Amino acid sequence: MRTLTLPTLRVGSLPLPQGGRGALAAIFAYFFASLFAFSAAAADIPPPTQAILKALGMPASVLDGLDAELAVPPAWIAAAKKEGKLRINGTWEPKEEEKVLEPFHVRYPFISVTYARASRQDRSLRPLVALKEGRILTDVVSGLGATIIAYREAGALLPLDDLPGYKTLPSELKAADGIWVGHQMNYWCTAFNTSKATKAEMPRTWEGFLDPQRWGDGRLGVGNRANLWLLPLEDVKGQQWAEDYATKLFQTLKPQRRKEGANALLNLVMLGEFDVAIPVAQYRLGGTYGKDAPVAWHCPDPVPTTVQGIAVMKQTPAPNAARLYVNWLLSREGQLAQYEAVNAAPSHPALQDPQFLSFAAEIAGKEHAFRSPELLEQKSWKDLQQRWNRLWEGAGAAP
Repeated sequence: MRTLTLPTLRVGSLPLPQGGRGALAAIFAYFFASLFAFSAAAADIPPPTQAILKALGMPASVLDGLDAELAVPPAWIAAAKKEGKLRINGTWEPKEEEKVLEPFHVRYPFISVTYARASRQDRSLRPLVALKEGRILTDVVSGLGATIIAYREAGALLPLDDLPGYKTLPSELKAADGIWVGHQMNYWCTAFNTSKATKAEMPRTWEGFLDPQRWGDGRLGVGNRANLWLLPLEDVKGQQWAEDYATKLFQTLKPQRRKEGANALLNLVMLGEFDVAIPVAQYRLGGTYGKDAPVAWHCPDPVPTTVQGIAVMKQTPAPNAARLYVNWLLSREGQLAQYEAVNAAPSHPALQDPQFLSFAAEIAGKEHAFRSPELLEQKSWKDLQQRWNRLWEGAGAAP
């Protein structure tokens, strides 16, 4: 079993950065005293970043150390200016990525970014197929998931271990060979329609969903993404538990088996197609969804936790522009930009704080079942995937 070893202490039941309770109290006191007030150094911060700090109610000191994080060889800058263009495939909506990129455009105005959000097939599989045919469809890919195995086998990714941002991350949040780095923490739990279920009904543990009287007959909508939630749970609870759970899930509860992606699964539960959707990441409900729709997020114990990796194609015509983008995204500025725009939980060790986590109370005090991308390369995942596929296909045709 793999667990996160970020240096943390606990205040109440929520993990917070190491540094001593006195130091932590002093930091919080300064934050509150400095609400909406920026230090003299704020004059050197790009206007979009100043707007982010103001929106989050934070002082410029939260960016202390940013200069070192963005310090790259001058040759990278010069080469990126010649490259001029950068293509990114990701999981965020285009408007969200546009918002995230506002500070980046100010810092690197010589890089023109083209962004595409697509399904897992188009986002991560098509670029690899094209590469084998001698074509490069994108320069940067975020959200590789299980396809990281095929990318590694093909030798398709550029090592990123020379980035300052790579060095700031703990070992669990980056590849030992440097081919991916984690820019976003995701917690894959459930979303429920508040018109069909109440918070009091939601199970404390995952076993609680195996009650056929309450959750059977299609009241659960389950996506075909066992790697996001059942695999991390298996790593904590064991192979027999995961096999028994999947069997009871499909054969006793008979959930709606949805072939749509994770975002579509959330839309379907909002529309009332089923009471509960599994799995749904917390950041998707941190903004408009949580305010304007009859939906809420709930996490049983333990919490399936993944890191969203980002990688650069080895044959990219823009390796330096790609390095600048990935390194910036890993920096404090990039991490704050993604949180403010998308509610994406930071991976940066200095920002491991509940104020950067949507639905922090749902995660507080619970065990984390952490799944690194490398777990997807182990036999345990291949075995679980085979069992899952047999059960999925054996229950009839998916909608």
